[in-house]
Parts: sequence; C-alpha cells; structure tokens
Amino acid sequence: MEPKTIVKTLREMAALMTLAGENQFKIKDFENAARTVQWHINELEMLVEQGRLESLKGIGRGLAEVIRELMTQGKATAHEKLKQQIPPGLLDILRLPGMGAKRVQALWHD
Repeated sequence: MEPKTIVKTLREMAALMTLAGENQFKIKDFENAARTVQWHINELEMLVEQGRLESLKGIGRGLAEVIRELMTQGKATAHEKLKQQIPPGLLDILRLPGMGAKRVQALWHD
C-alpha cells in the first residue's frame, strides 16, 4: 500500500473509532500517527523494512503493527474489524463536506 493511502487509512480508522465510541485517547493516537506518517512519508518504506517504525514519535507497538500490515498486505485486521462494526452507509456520509465523525455518530445514535 502506498504511504499516502496509509495516512488516509489511519485517519479513517480514527473516524471509525469515533463512530464506534472508542476511547478518545486511542482515537487521538491514530490521528497523531497519521500526521507522523505524513511527516515521514518518504522514508516510511525503509522504516518498515528495518523494523524501526517504533522509533517515530507516537508510534507504539500496536500502531507499528497496523502500519506494517497496511504496507505489506494492503489491509489491516484492525481496520477490517472496525469497518464490520459500522453500518456501511456511515462511511459514505463521512465523505460529505461538513460531516465529521462526531456529527455522523450523533445522527446514527439519535
């Protein structure tokens, strides 16, 4: 998977976690990881190959595993599980302008 797509996927995972009502700290970790990967986009492949993802600020063992899976397999188990928890149409609503994860979550639950 391309590094730019990994950034998009990490952001989508954070949004899906918001919809699922996950822990806010975990959501922030994924948002921060997306930014960190964006900053290191040119060297991401090398870091994965060398097993040095955890040397990046804010990337722990769990996030490194997700990024590694995305890079090597094109998908991550955690991402697939999150998508199964959320009704399919909600992802489409998230893509509409002005519709963030919190607003979509409120619509879904109300």
